[in-house]
Amino acid sequence: MRPLVQGTWDTGAALAQRNERKLFIAAQPLGWTIAKWAMKRHPDIWRVPGLGYVVSGAEVAREILLDGETYTKTGPRCTGVLMTQVMGEYALLNMDGPPHVSLRRKMQDLFTPKYIRAMTGQVLGELAAGLHDDLAAGREVDVARFAQAFTGTMLCHMNGIELKGDALERRALELYDVGAEIAALVPLRVRAVNERTVKRARELFARLVDGTDAAYRSGSPDTIPGRMREIGLSLEEARGVIGIVMLAGTETTSTALARIVALLCDTGQWGRLRQDPALLYGAIDEGLRVVTPVPAFTRTIARDHELRGVKLKANQLLLGFMTNVCRDPRVIDDGDKFDIGRSMPGSLRHLWFGAGAHFCLGLSLAKRELSMVLEAIMRLEREVEIVDRRAARGVLLPTYERLVIRMKGAG
Repeated sequence: MRPLVQGTWDTGAALAQRNERKLFIAAQPLGWTIAKWAMKRHPDIWRVPGLGYVVSGAEVAREILLDGETYTKTGPRCTGVLMTQVMGEYALLNMDGPPHVSLRRKMQDLFTPKYIRAMTGQVLGELAAGLHDDLAAGREVDVARFAQAFTGTMLCHMNGIELKGDALERRALELYDVGAEIAALVPLRVRAVNERTVKRARELFARLVDGTDAAYRSGSPDTIPGRMREIGLSLEEARGVIGIVMLAGTETTSTALARIVALLCDTGQWGRLRQDPALLYGAIDEGLRVVTPVPAFTRTIARDHELRGVKLKANQLLLGFMTNVCRDPRVIDDGDKFDIGRSMPGSLRHLWFGAGAHFCLGLSLAKRELSMVLEAIMRLEREVEIVDRRAARGVLLPTYERLVIRMKGAG
């Protein structure tokens, strides 16, 4: 591991870290407190009475994620409990074993880099160009809301939703808003979810997948509903897959996009990136490491055993703090700092997308969407600056409710 290269951009490192902390505290103050306590108390795994076991180490987290038999997503303590009650048994994130592997394989063609590049260019090219033009003209842009519309538009296309203009933008934004509300219903520890919460989540889920029935019946095999029909899934089964793709595809990428833009502004590294565009993909990986779009993961322990000197009990919750994992000081130096020129340690590479059977299907899509937006901003005559920001409160995924940027010197 090499030390951070010092420069003028590093003077904003403290500002960036303060703003990131504010996002976590606004979103989940209890979760943030437990995560920080866990990192100090034990670097790998520790038992928290009344909760279960918390994980903070990078190597042990990867070991857990790769072992789907010992640490399951279908046990009684996982968030999969709520997903199954709301979305049915085919929501991908509440599946394990051969059925899960088989279903993922049938969907892989929809997420290949070649398909993603072609589709994003066709569907999102005009939006990215519009962002550039608005900023170049001196207009202010709320990049947090733009990110939600941007990612939602792509998901509308992939799910066969045939809308245009303002109707498409409204639906794209609704996907994010509904998804955020569903995510906020997920408790830190799942034992049994009360009927009122389930009822509300089902109402939101119905809004999330609205329109997919028609897309399932007549959509092209190049859409997710069409693919589900072609491989023989029933409409009810397809709704679960489509719902989780909608939820994950809008929430995680849009929250990460706004935060990466803020990190580049706060640390002053836009200039560095503009001078050396080859740093773009490294900047995206480093940004995803720092913001960790999904800050935690859950598993149920399937059997009594010992891990890293800690005795684990079957049927207990295992809560992995990915924010800690991606800052593990044993594998990365100055993990709280955002450095677009950093050489990513192999033990961390893409770990924020998971590992093993549940590695994120949408990796190529997320990175392509991020690159399109950052490239649009990089092409401006001058760098951008933040003129207004507000943290989102009470959400599962820390993010900005509002992040307004403009080109420096505009107006």
